[in-house]
Amino acid sequence: RAAAMAAGVSGCVPGLIQLLETGNPAGQEQAAGALRTLSIINKGLNVAIAREGAFEPLVKLLGTGTQKAREEAAGTLWRQLEMMRENAIEVNISVARVQNLVAMLRQGSESGREAAAAVLRYCANSERNRAAILRGKAVAVLVDLLQTEPARVRLQVGHTLRALARMDDDPSAPLAPLGPHANWMVRASTEAQALV
Repeated sequence: RAAAMAAGVSGCVPGLIQLLETGNPAGQEQAAGALRTLSIINKGLNVAIAREGAFEPLVKLLGTGTQKAREEAAGTLWRQLEMMRENAIEVNISVARVQNLVAMLRQGSESGREAAAAVLRYCANSERNRAAILRGKAVAVLVDLLQTEPARVRLQVGHTLRALARMDDDPSAPLAPLGPHANWMVRASTEAQALV
């Protein structure tokens, strides 16, 4: 029964994605919220959301939408990226989209900053994405957040900085230094492990 429901509901995903891209602010809020809810209801729906191309419009919405739309988009992306990693779906992020997330890190609510850091964490899974994140100037903002944020945000920030310090795509690989932020990288990694 759940599979039949998911199959029927998945037909609305393309329309929701179009609303993310072309809708007015209220429509974008509703579409992002609906996609977030669908991604929670059923793993099959989460896969359908990814396959229909929701990732890019959701990331863009983080930099252009209303505060509510940004929060909904961040929550959806967090679920999407977890699922994409589990299903070996490649994730790519551009410098422009990293800058959208950096804006969320600077201006979002606490939960928005936490979600933006988590999105960067899951995107830091390849050398290409790590380079985009570095060029998007996320590291300095992340390091600043380590000094001022509550524990739950610091946890995501620490995981993100650790992911950025990987020398290759293997999670067990040694960490590489990131210039003047190397000391903060060690602290972030230590704090992240202590909070888990």
